[in-house]
Amino acid sequence: MHTGRVAGGLAAGDWLRELTAGWVCSWEEYLREEKDDQPLAKAIHRSENTGRPLGSVGFVQKLEAALGRPLLPNPGGRPSKAKKTKKTK
Repeated sequence: MHTGRVAGGLAAGDWLRELTAGWVCSWEEYLREEKDDQPLAKAIHRSENTGRPLGSVGFVQKLEAALGRPLLPNPGGRPSKAKKTKKTK
């Protein structure tokens, strides 16, 4: 049953009732609750815009190791020049 009160699909079955057994409200009540999801929404939006994964630094480092490519942003700014050494004749 979904909020339209029609049984069927993925929301039907005992597995969902077992999974949500300790919850104090129905799915419909949960959807109607006011939540402060603004920080999460901003983080998701930022990740979408940058194309970078959303997660902790440790999680992203594990992804980097598994994929074999960098995912964390590089430090900002121009790279510093290597110090020139004097050549002796």
